[in-house]
Amino acid sequence: MYSIKEENNEKFKIYIYENNYTFYHISFNESTFYDDLFDYFLSEENLLKFAENNSSLRFNPSRINYVTLFKTLYIFIDSEHITIDYDDTDNEIVLQEFNGFIDEETGKAKVRLSKIGRLGEYFFHVLLSDYFKFKCVFPKISMTTNKNMSVHGIDAVFYDPDKKMLLFGESKVSISLDNGISLINKSLTTYENGIDEEFRLVLSNRNLKRNDIDIELENGIDKCLTFKEFINVVGVTQIGVPIFVSHGDDIDEKIIIEKLESKISRDKIFGLDTLYIIISLPIIDKDEFFIKLKNNIVKKLDYYATAK
Repeated sequence: MYSIKEENNEKFKIYIYENNYTFYHISFNESTFYDDLFDYFLSEENLLKFAENNSSLRFNPSRINYVTLFKTLYIFIDSEHITIDYDDTDNEIVLQEFNGFIDEETGKAKVRLSKIGRLGEYFFHVLLSDYFKFKCVFPKISMTTNKNMSVHGIDAVFYDPDKKMLLFGESKVSISLDNGISLINKSLTTYENGIDEEFRLVLSNRNLKRNDIDIELENGIDKCLTFKEFINVVGVTQIGVPIFVSHGDDIDEKIIIEKLESKISRDKIFGLDTLYIIISLPIIDKDEFFIKLKNNIVKKLDYYATAK
């Protein structure tokens, strides 16, 4: 029998199941779900914190800040309409990142592979920063050079200053919780290799500013060729793997947490004690979600374009 703790945040409700690993189901008010969801994730303050990678920022109206918000939101919007019909494909990767909008003329859902994955990573970033209070080493989206191309590799790199622990996060947006879990498990089978690649190609890049990392870890990153060597040199005993699944269908917290508990693989990474933090965020009705998201972003872009 699952013992689920309920916690009320200022903006949403959290259901928590704690054993050797921790599972979080995040729930917004059903009657105002989409308004509450967008008010939180697309708030000026959260967008600005994300853009500047500074969790202590407070939003103040200014032309510079409005331009920053516009540029940040712009990467989430589908402007070129390079799409395929959702109804015409059952490809798992496409279904995993169902991220188009409803074509008002045909009524068909559309798919753009770059967008919803990027939005999922942003939602994930906000939760890790705002709710869990982890420090973002650098937002992966800052490495974007094409607004319609995804940045590959580990989805989020964060730091827990209290535990001096690096966290490597994985984010999935899917049409169902079961599909999302399947895709997470697929990623986790090669996660050690993914972390090692992230260490060599991204973390070790001295041209990228690494924020809020303990000086001992910072020096270790610069001296080591691989993550395995880094573990030994610095004496790392624990790493974190936060996982984010945003999905349709299931909304009952008991069913969601039971599926997360029973179906997600949770092995040690590099033989170390591995802290898994698994977060579920249902979007309820994917069609309505994307229509309202698009409309919300367009309104905000129109406002930021002229705001002083």
